[in-house]
Amino acid sequence: MKLKPQINQLIANRQALIGKIQKGSWVVKMGIIFITIFLILLILAIILGPKRKPVTVLPATTPPPIGGPTEEITHPSAYATDTAILKIEGKLKDLEQKLQSEDLREIGLNPPLLDFEVKF
Repeated sequence: MKLKPQINQLIANRQALIGKIQKGSWVVKMGIIFITIFLILLILAIILGPKRKPVTVLPATTPPPIGGPTEEITHPSAYATDTAILKIEGKLKDLEQKLQSEDLREIGLNPPLLDFEVKF
């Protein structure tokens, strides 16, 4: 009878499957234990972890005064009345006035308009 070897093969396959399930259950148990330990440690870390310090707002301080009272110059420098220094000061003021009145945009230096409608 041909039925007998097929039944023996099914029984052997069943026993092998049961063995795999039993081995697999060990892996599942270890996974559950690992996840449980991980969750316990996570909860402990959240509870016992470093506490956040409350934010303290410092009162705003007023900035120190800038350029307080100036002292009156009683003994001027020797260069205060020097003709060469006075001449340089005059040229500097003249140059500043020219810069203020000059148009620095230079319209002629703008790049040309480009045609972006390129067709191939």
